[in-house]
Amino acid sequence: QNTYFFLTSDHGYHLGQYDIPCSKQQPYEETIRVPIYFSGPNLTQRNVTRDDLVGNIDILPTFLSLAGIDYNANTYDGRSWLEGGILSATNNDNDQDDVWRTVYLSQYQSVGTYSFSHCETWFPSENGDVVPGQLLSPPDHNEQGQEWFVDDKETNNWRALRIMNDSVNWMYAEFVNSSWNNATFERPYCVEFYDIAEDPYQRKNSAGTALSAVQ
Repeated sequence: QNTYFFLTSDHGYHLGQYDIPCSKQQPYEETIRVPIYFSGPNLTQRNVTRDDLVGNIDILPTFLSLAGIDYNANTYDGRSWLEGGILSATNNDNDQDDVWRTVYLSQYQSVGTYSFSHCETWFPSENGDVVPGQLLSPPDHNEQGQEWFVDDKETNNWRALRIMNDSVNWMYAEFVNSSWNNATFERPYCVEFYDIAEDPYQRKNSAGTALSAVQ
């Protein structure tokens, strides 16, 4: 009667998408979008599914609100789901703001350069048994000895915006070098733009065409 259950993950995972065998360092939906399940006492919404832009930065403010603990909202990057109208609770005395965010920033600064073989992926056993199966590491280079990278310290540094409202569902990302400063942010070496509604698997980078029309 006094316990809230919260289930989520810190990130998603690639399992072959975009020719990446297993990794988590890209700005695509498989990496940055994870489910969140929330249940507990005093919540007025039951069996409801929502598509709001939320993130792990919202978790602490949300639990402070649920616990009735006052805090300075300017201290945190995130917002409480109660004050934002994502959750409704009978014990919440704070006014709800129906205007929730429509833009969310995700960013990643590479932790180092490594190739495909850095992780193992589950496969059925050689005889076809699915349990216990086996863990295999993918090859880390082609026949010419050229390595396949899933992360590169010099180039795989990015900032991405997910934009969702009643009209659009977009992802915009800028890749910069490892300096990670204002100078590199002003001159990204690669830009990607996807209309998720039209291209849910993010296979066609429309930065060169659709982005100019959007601007």
